[in-house]
Amino acid sequence: MSIIDGEVSCPVMLDFFAWNKGLDIALVAAQLVKFTEVKNVSDSSQAQPLFNSSIHKIYELLQNRIDEEEFSSVKAILKSASWVWLGDRFVSPSRVAFRCTLNGKPFLCALSSELMQFSRLFRALGVKDTFDNDDYINALQEMKTMHEESALPPEMLDIAVAMVQFVADGRLHSGENVIFVPDSNNVLRPANLLTYNDAPWMAQNTIADEIEFVHPKISIEVADRVGVASLRKQLLFQTSDLVDLGLQDSESFGQSESLTGRLKHILELYPEGPGIMNELIQNADDAQATEFSIIVNRCTYSTSSLLSPRMAAWQGPAIYFHNNSIFSPDDFKNICKIGQGSKLDFLNKIGRFGLGFNAVYHFTDVPSFVSGDYLVYFDPHTKYLPGANIQHPGIRIKFTRNKVLDQFPDQFKPYLLLGCDLTNRYKGTLFRFPLRSVEVAKQSEIKSQSYLLNDMTDLVDRFMRIGSEALLFLKNIRQINVYEVDETGENLERMFSLQACPFALNEMRPISSISDLLQKSSQSPNNRKNLHDILRNYTHQNTPKVETLVEVRKSDRNGEEQKETWYVLSTLGGGKARQLAIDSANTSLKLVPWGGVAALISREGSHMSKVKGKAFCFLPLPAETELPVHVNGYFELSSNRRDIWRGDDMTGEGKIRADWNTALVEDVIAPTYARLLVHLTGKVTGESLGSYYSMWPSTQVGEPWSSLSRR
Repeated sequence: MSIIDGEVSCPVMLDFFAWNKGLDIALVAAQLVKFTEVKNVSDSSQAQPLFNSSIHKIYELLQNRIDEEEFSSVKAILKSASWVWLGDRFVSPSRVAFRCTLNGKPFLCALSSELMQFSRLFRALGVKDTFDNDDYINALQEMKTMHEESALPPEMLDIAVAMVQFVADGRLHSGENVIFVPDSNNVLRPANLLTYNDAPWMAQNTIADEIEFVHPKISIEVADRVGVASLRKQLLFQTSDLVDLGLQDSESFGQSESLTGRLKHILELYPEGPGIMNELIQNADDAQATEFSIIVNRCTYSTSSLLSPRMAAWQGPAIYFHNNSIFSPDDFKNICKIGQGSKLDFLNKIGRFGLGFNAVYHFTDVPSFVSGDYLVYFDPHTKYLPGANIQHPGIRIKFTRNKVLDQFPDQFKPYLLLGCDLTNRYKGTLFRFPLRSVEVAKQSEIKSQSYLLNDMTDLVDRFMRIGSEALLFLKNIRQINVYEVDETGENLERMFSLQACPFALNEMRPISSISDLLQKSSQSPNNRKNLHDILRNYTHQNTPKVETLVEVRKSDRNGEEQKETWYVLSTLGGGKARQLAIDSANTSLKLVPWGGVAALISREGSHMSKVKGKAFCFLPLPAETELPVHVNGYFELSSNRRDIWRGDDMTGEGKIRADWNTALVEDVIAPTYARLLVHLTGKVTGESLGSYYSMWPSTQVGEPWSSLSRR
């Protein structure tokens, strides 16, 4: 059969051969699919130009018929076909886009300029303007399928690295899709099975063999954003667990209040000043420590090998507090609870509210401490510690029998003080509060005011001026030291020391001190009931009365020593105070009818003299009493521990608390004060008679202390 090349104008022939009708576009689409099955076209220099021309004619015809109803059949036929011709191969329309800065051919590429004339067709058949993250992730998965466990060729490795960077630039990886990333051997692996080396100071032979590193062409920032693990975090989390700060209990501070907001409000209750140190002394005394130290560290430490780069903000000067007790498991739990301290259930502990420790946020945003086997950091902003989040804004690191000091030497060097080596169990507790710098303060949600070295030394100086008084009524602590570390961090020098030496003046009874009494009552699960039973068994004749001569020795860096001698008398009282304490209606309060007074007998050989009397709840409160002696008791305090609770216009629990303080003054402190005056008569001579009378209370003092004169 012959075919004549020419123009046919005969209507009969046109109609007979259907030459006067348009081509069936479904058939054309099917022909395009057939074209995709042709192999090795690019191998023939003669066939390829004809092949290119034919494909372009098909594209042109289909584009001209887009608006026809039958075009839907074209979409159906080409839906699963790889019909986009790149000049040497066909690819799926999902692999091309109108704009693509990455030449990732054959996985992802831009339409050539030759094909732009068919842009209307390509848009109608689903070609995108640009690629998104999922396209790059899918392309990497295809690459993995193609190469499996084989190393990528150099040109393919470059494409894979570029695709990973595009994924990282798009957004943080959510973890919904597996991202394949080249490892150090050029093999594609799931990102979450790889590690990036953000601890370059570590020798390779100290890193576990099972850790597989990401390819060095992948930067740390890119690796982190696509889900590759941090070497620092892996090393850290092998020896640590996260701390929740009590945030699992929404009742702590309401659903809408952030942790930083809660701490900011607490600081408004706890003003700056030596009272912050009193809170830490109080906690140490609760833990039965006998020594307490303050350390001013002027050194700024190196920032290369840290838990995270942001921790560099906290390598500067710091104030430390040390005591020779070790945290118990319950202590670790309780210090993590904002305002939920459990001390109310343990009557031998001074602390009341669980809020006091948080006063240290005046100094810092990242407090930390070492005790026993652990180093603990708190990060309420959740932006400095690796892994910190809203539910776990802190971390506890077990350093014994681990190599944390070798792994992060710069991070942990500031703790190598007072026998702490971060290798062996530490038989004490060392708090470190790095000072909030001017730059950090600008970003802080806790406090926008910096706390500098001069502020710290001024605070320590103010405490040293009143420090001797802090030892008078404490149950356990007998020595307070102040040290300084110089700018090099190598030299620790003792600047100041206080030591209390108590001598009992009366014959000790089986239970003769508040510590013994309350320690015994705390040994029972039903601790409060046990105390009430003990109180009921005492009469006026056999209640414990402790009479002590306390010698306080002060010494400075030059070895010069000063001495003070105090009479300290304490009593377990009766009367209304005891009745209120054992009343079952008052079980929600911590009422113990114990009180005492302290009088200065001599200072550097001088006679007895009056002091500016203060009220103590085992530690001095800021408010003065206008009495010539100090008074101590289990007072009901304001929530910030700055003054005793009082008022005549209260009802309910507020009235009970005010009545309790009055009863404690009248039924416990007043008789003890009278007993003190009797004891002091033995010290009176003709020359000191005036000094003796100066120890009597004035009738001009305010409430509730004026009742001491009346009693």
